[in-house]
Amino acid sequence: MSLLNDMLRDLNERHRQGDTSTVDASLPQQRGFRLQRLLLALGALGVLVLVIGGLWRYQPLPRDAGDSQATVTPVRVPVARVPEIESLPVVAEQSPQAEEMTPDSSDLVMVEVDAPVAPDKLPLTPDQDDLRQADSQPPETSPRADRDKVPTIAAVDVVETAAQTRVVPPPVVRRSEPQLPADQVSYQRGLKDLQRGDVGSALSYFQEALRLNPDLLSARLQLISVLEQRAPEDVAGVLRAGLARQPEQPLLRKLYAQQLLQQQRPEEAVALLQHAPQPAVDADAEYHALLAALLQEIRDYEAAAKLYVRLLQFRPQEALWWLGLGICLEQQGASAQARQAYQSALAVSGLRPDLERYVRSRLQVL
Repeated sequence: MSLLNDMLRDLNERHRQGDTSTVDASLPQQRGFRLQRLLLALGALGVLVLVIGGLWRYQPLPRDAGDSQATVTPVRVPVARVPEIESLPVVAEQSPQAEEMTPDSSDLVMVEVDAPVAPDKLPLTPDQDDLRQADSQPPETSPRADRDKVPTIAAVDVVETAAQTRVVPPPVVRRSEPQLPADQVSYQRGLKDLQRGDVGSALSYFQEALRLNPDLLSARLQLISVLEQRAPEDVAGVLRAGLARQPEQPLLRKLYAQQLLQQQRPEEAVALLQHAPQPAVDADAEYHALLAALLQEIRDYEAAAKLYVRLLQFRPQEALWWLGLGICLEQQGASAQARQAYQSALAVSGLRPDLERYVRSRLQVL
């Protein structure tokens, strides 16, 4: 740098000396002298820039002792040598434009400049090396992270190839049906077999459903319906098992009361139906109608008549209930009231022909 500064100062002094010696020169000569000086200054500035760039590129990058040494290949760059000028000549009758200066090959000097190094070959600092190793390693995933990751399904995935673009439809997501309990599965299979007429297989499935869930009322009722056709003697046992687990179930009570009536045990049937709690008349009229018939069977006509009156208030179009009320009133000696009840039974339809003949016969007597 000191050499370049000396050269520039020498050039400036020579320019000042030349300016004093050529005061009397003509105007065209002054213009040519200024142009040459400008060109020389630009050339010297270019040399300075190239030398500074070479020195900056030559500075080695900091690297660790363990890193591999980067190979730097020197490249020779031709630089024009600035000729030494002792004095500026005065050219007479020179054109205003300066002659183009083309440096001779002998005036070229070779300056070593470091060749550019690829980014991946540059030595790295320890922090940069750790970052590169961290980026090169695949991210660790835990089973919990994989489980918590929510899969996303794009509407349409487009796969582009060099020849064409193929549209891939999204995968079909099948919604699984809700899983039924094992007892419900057996019950549903029994219903399907019963619809196909396979009574034996349906019976097995209903029994399996009750084994899995003894409180499954629907399976017990279907099993009773099948047993009434295939093994009537087993119906009572299935009903007793159901009442042992669900003693307040009105439907099981009615079915077992009918079984007791068929077995000529009406008193037990009445006790079963009279046991609390009882359903309301408007909620289960058949329950109370069966109890009234059983009371009539055991000759408790007064209790039966009261129950028939309650039933007819709720449903006055039942001819069979009018008939039962007439029988109970007649047995109590209330002939006029019994006659009205028999007439009401004929007024509404629904009696079987044999029962209708019985009512007419009783009207002739009363």
